[in-house]
Amino acid sequence: VDFDSAVDQVLPVQGFVYKTPAKKLALCFDNREDAHFLQRIKRSCEDENVPFVEKELPAGDYLFLRRDGSSEHILPIVIERKSWSDLAESCLDKGKVRNRLDCVKIAADSICHGNCQLCKMKSSGCTQILFIIEGERCSGNDSVHTSSKKCEPPNNMCAACKQLDERHNVTQSQLEGVITKLQVDHGCHVLYTRNFN
Repeated sequence: VDFDSAVDQVLPVQGFVYKTPAKKLALCFDNREDAHFLQRIKRSCEDENVPFVEKELPAGDYLFLRRDGSSEHILPIVIERKSWSDLAESCLDKGKVRNRLDCVKIAADSICHGNCQLCKMKSSGCTQILFIIEGERCSGNDSVHTSSKKCEPPNNMCAACKQLDERHNVTQSQLEGVITKLQVDHGCHVLYTRNFN
């Protein structure tokens, strides 16, 4: 099997996207995002000549719209951007209720009533869910990890895990477990990035 066929099997949305001319696509982003971030993404879209629409989305941070004359169709992918801190809040019952991921909570008593952010994305009609995880990732390659492979609170932690531990009492290793649940149990795709740029 060649590489392109393998990618198409894993991410079938790509075939749909490539059949749609770029000039007919528009990025739709949730207008409830952080105001500073919204200005940055608008500026980036304008700089790259990417058409965009701002709307209150019922789930996710971004969608792509295909425009055919006067009608708009949502492409079957919903994208959610979370920093490591946002992810911690989402699966520890902190932060805004609409951003919680009850299906993959860290707590042993994790019960989802079908109204969490992940459930809303899954029931949106979009067949593909992509999480963009933003921020420095604990790679186990720094000087702290010479004797062990993962961070162990409180003394043997990299900077990224130390910050999460101080703010949320959780390490990236625990959050990686949440990400694995998103991928394995819920079929989500995950992309890691150090920052917005």
